[in-house]
Amino acid sequence: MKVREWGKCTKNAVSVVIPVYNRFEMIAKTVRSVLNQDYCSIEIIIINDGSTDSGFEVLLHTQIVSMVKDRIGAKLKYIELERNHGACFARNVGIKESCGKFIQFLDSDDLLHENKFSIQTKDIESNNVLISVSDFSIVDESGKVIRTEKNCGSLITKAILSRSIFTAAPLVRSSAIKNTIMWSENLPRLQDVDFWTRVILLYQKWSYVEIPLCCYVDHSSSRISSQYTKRNLMKMTRAFNLIKIDYLFKVFANNGLRGVTLSLIASLYLIFSQLWGSFK
Repeated sequence: MKVREWGKCTKNAVSVVIPVYNRFEMIAKTVRSVLNQDYCSIEIIIINDGSTDSGFEVLLHTQIVSMVKDRIGAKLKYIELERNHGACFARNVGIKESCGKFIQFLDSDDLLHENKFSIQTKDIESNNVLISVSDFSIVDESGKVIRTEKNCGSLITKAILSRSIFTAAPLVRSSAIKNTIMWSENLPRLQDVDFWTRVILLYQKWSYVEIPLCCYVDHSSSRISSQYTKRNLMKMTRAFNLIKIDYLFKVFANNGLRGVTLSLIASLYLIFSQLWGSFK
């Protein structure tokens, strides 16, 4: 693993973890949306997950590094993995290498509204929670909004229905996940559903910002439909497991065993997800 750095990180920084693998077309735009934040201190961590296309080196030095250097309060950490391990492995590397007070996960084509960090860091601090979740927009490649997805109500219910809250929608305190919860590296799909479900199950408390603060870019209709419909057997399996867990939570919680139940449910969910991943 090779690590290169530009700039310095402050203790109140938002660390932005971006895995990339052979898809460099939009990452400059993604990085620009991060650097355009009205929040002062930002650490961008790009993990090149063993890409076979050497084009990113050119992009890194001709665009990304110069953008970071021109932005006050920004740091770039570029991590190059020797071989491809998958996005979840890369995100886990990013978590371990981060130095910020907060962590933001992005895919290499996600986009952020310029006030996402300022709104959600304030939301976390003022409400004394570990996680802030916003709504998000689905846009086409020109930036036109196709629709807005709401993250109100029970996030566990959304998970039961295999509805992703979207990787980029939450902002989380680094202390909530660092050395505590990692991305499951054996799951072939729905990794974000799995990760955020385990985070929510563990802490049972989050804050909700009722406006879209980030964008999922729709590159093809099939990609969206595969993520947001329930016609897939894999999603039905996940939903069935989560329904059982949600039911157990309600039963035990109503009998005054909430504290014990949280760790039990988180453990059960992890077992189900690991078993489910091993069958794929």
